[in-house]
Amino acid sequence: MPRNIYSAEPDRFITYDETITILVKLLGYTSAAESEGGYPDGYRKVAAQIGLIDDLYPQNGAEQCPAQYIRSISHTAMYLPVMAQTVYGSSPEYEISDGEDGRPYSTIKSIYWGISE
Repeated sequence: MPRNIYSAEPDRFITYDETITILVKLLGYTSAAESEGGYPDGYRKVAAQIGLIDDLYPQNGAEQCPAQYIRSISHTAMYLPVMAQTVYGSSPEYEISDGEDGRPYSTIKSIYWGISE
């Protein structure tokens, strides 16, 4: 029976693919991941491109994700540059806050907690 994506399942473990999808979205890369094919492959591809995951990521992203992996990958996400929408409307544009070409270097830590490197 397919899962209802609109229902809460507090007793179900989170998968690897769900973990990286949450973090990719938190970092602002949803549009990039969707343009790469969406869930789960587009999110995996973008996660690899931005350095969120590496070669140790399991082939089967539907496997249960251990708490220590979630902790580790969440820590990594805190230091990655965020992507923000800069132009709205029918032709949105996005910018990665990577500190290059005059752009600020912004991370989750700097935006939400005011902690900069």
